[in-house]
Amino acid sequence: DGPLAVPPPEFQGRAEPGPPWAGHGDHPASRRLPPHDTGTPGALRESAALSLRLPDHIGVLALGEPLLACLDRPYGEDRDALEWATRAWALSALHEHRSPYGDDADPRYRAALEHVPAAAGLAALGGAYGIGPVTPMTFLPGPADDECGSMPVPSPGEVRLLAAAVGSGSGFERARRLPARNPPGEPDLDGLRNAAAYGDLAGALQAVLGERYVAGGESTAVRYHALVGDYLTGNWDSALSWARRIETRGRSDGPAGVGHLARALAAEIQLMRGEHGRAREWLDLIPDSVGHPLVARVRLGIRYWSGHPDEALAQAWRDVRRAREDGLLAGVDRVLLRILSITVRGNDREASRETLEHLEALHEEAASPMTYEAVLLGRGMVHGDADSALAAYRLVRQRVDLPLSVDCCQCLTDVADDPLRWLAEATRSVHALDMGPPVRSLLGEAARRRNVSLPRRRTAREGLSEPDVRVIAMVSDGSTNRQIAARLACSEKTVEQRLTRLYQRTGCRSRVELAAAWLDGGLARRGLVPDSGPHGDSGD
Repeated sequence: DGPLAVPPPEFQGRAEPGPPWAGHGDHPASRRLPPHDTGTPGALRESAALSLRLPDHIGVLALGEPLLACLDRPYGEDRDALEWATRAWALSALHEHRSPYGDDADPRYRAALEHVPAAAGLAALGGAYGIGPVTPMTFLPGPADDECGSMPVPSPGEVRLLAAAVGSGSGFERARRLPARNPPGEPDLDGLRNAAAYGDLAGALQAVLGERYVAGGESTAVRYHALVGDYLTGNWDSALSWARRIETRGRSDGPAGVGHLARALAAEIQLMRGEHGRAREWLDLIPDSVGHPLVARVRLGIRYWSGHPDEALAQAWRDVRRAREDGLLAGVDRVLLRILSITVRGNDREASRETLEHLEALHEEAASPMTYEAVLLGRGMVHGDADSALAAYRLVRQRVDLPLSVDCCQCLTDVADDPLRWLAEATRSVHALDMGPPVRSLLGEAARRRNVSLPRRRTAREGLSEPDVRVIAMVSDGSTNRQIAARLACSEKTVEQRLTRLYQRTGCRSRVELAAAWLDGGLARRGLVPDSGPHGDSGD
């Protein structure tokens, strides 16, 4: 990644950008609408609905001042329109990772939300997804679900389901049984709980709202959703690129907020690659007050691999207790799995058994697909249960979580009858992800325990040809296939064929990923292009 592994130095130490309610003066939605005009609530609703359909969440946020002015007056006949616009504003604030309950928030909005319970419940949802502080959520009667059935704003019942996804299994079951016009199916409910574990608000909304959710746009939540997807599928260079874009956008003077969970995933990737300094720099950007399990997991890893195991474990257990007290069960399983890995590696059998008991108790309470995977893998690690470890591996592969599948393969190397198969698969994934000493040392120890040799890495592939490099450079500049064909004096069909081969050689799946790997130095680091290639950010 070169120097772009962390945010540019000029962003370090700068003040946080202004609050989202500081609307853009040049945005049509920010014009002053007279609060006494009986048509203003309806106009606010229409403007918010139009912006959400684009989707333009910053445009919705620009309605903040007119909304406040209207909420200060008697609602009149257009109460429903005004409340819907307020809920839309709360949704857009969360999309830009701004919480009305944050320290930098204008207190007028907190006061106004008290008069719109449905909007207050939606705004408080942020804390469950790593956006702002954890805020108690009260669900008072609001607009009926059917009223919102065709709109992109979640109904009160859907907000309750989104909130329940981070908590107990019993609470989740109660929430999913609430009356709804188009309730999510089982696959969507599983996807919801998986998204909740990563604080992926856009993924969670997509699972609950289905076609009503307007995907796309440039919001922080949508970018973080892409980051999570790239992390899980092993496209780590692209994931780091998303993290840098989120960081750059959050440090600008616009309404977008910073993404603490994006910072945590960037730190996790750098940690797994053995880049402890870069991992620490990302982690240091996250305030200690952020107690999301994803952050706790990264804190544990960085402290442990920095040579402070006792301190790391003690703090991790405190983080687990804090998350559970806050009702944030989703993601705690991964913290416990990391604790378990450390105790197993240290041959502390009593601590390992106790940690597994905590994992099993967590699964009893949360009853999510991810806690089940964690329990199965934990039993493989502690009891040498190959069947459980294999079941965990199959579930993890089905869910598509390449980093966790490496842990499963490492466990199976230790406990399965055919260690070479699992060692070979783990090694392939480690090389594909460019994992460093934290993971490679564990695989080496497993190989020694089973008295087998680590698979030899294949000879590095030759670098790309000069025409290939030129094609990638032109793709990163935004050139179309026709423009590339003209410059190379070949047909568009030839360009398409060359791009197909480049996707196979580089592991990229699209022009966007290929350009990102070129711009952030990922191709150079893998020896596919000369080191003199550009390492600058792709811009944003």
